[in-house]
Amino acid sequence: MPILQVLARAYTKPDGLDAAIAFYEKLFGERCKARFPIPPLGLEIASVASVHLLAGVEEKLKPFRSAQATFWVDSVLEAERTLREMGSEILHGPEHGQGGSFMIVKHPHGP
Repeated sequence: MPILQVLARAYTKPDGLDAAIAFYEKLFGERCKARFPIPPLGLEIASVASVHLLAGVEEKLKPFRSAQATFWVDSVLEAERTLREMGSEILHGPEHGQGGSFMIVKHPHGP
């Protein structure tokens, strides 16, 4: 299960996503490489360089604010198996959406 990239997280209101993307594009000198809605979660996601932007109303963002990072992997199913074997708890997913598959995981060594 190769980890392809680790992304820091930043949060914004829905009407702030375009400005946040522009900020990080200028900061890193890179274009936004992914942007897609996740309607069931009420979020829109974008990635610029090593930053993963989550946009939504506070009620929808709240469950995600405790996440520390986003890991891009080549196989979510393999990641799920490996993380379970290593004692991690799968909190959500794996779920398949417009931008690919994702899951939320709690590591075994802390809250």
